[in-house]
Amino acid sequence: VLATVLESDMPLQGKVRHMFMAAISRPPTTEESQVVGRMLASADDPAVMLQDIWWALLNSNEFRYLP
Repeated sequence: VLATVLESDMPLQGKVRHMFMAAISRPPTTEESQVVGRMLASADDPAVMLQDIWWALLNSNEFRYLP
């Protein structure tokens, strides 16, 4: 999933939404979108930040305990 997202032409917010949907089957909340947006805006390399976000999603309780 991450490789596909990193290689795609989607805007960054589209990539984030795609990762949320793939990992936890829902779009990011407004608060999550704001936090991620600030993270990406301050990142020297957005690809590295997307990798960090993906890792955080995969380690979230929401991912581990999907019904």
